[in-house]
Amino acid sequence: LDDDRRSAFVLTQVLGLHYDEAAEVLGCPIGTVRSRVSRARTDLIEMMDDHSTGKGAVG
Repeated sequence: LDDDRRSAFVLTQVLGLHYDEAAEVLGCPIGTVRSRVSRARTDLIEMMDDHSTGKGAVG
């Protein structure tokens, strides 16, 4: 994941911050945080699918 997506994902999904709190920490609008988290989820799902089917390695 790129740094922006990773940061938004970790803050909201791992550390449990609300989107508005993460937006304040990251210094960006709440909509941007929501987009980054959504895209991070999509990226992670694609990485796991590729890894499980042997199409590529994660990392």
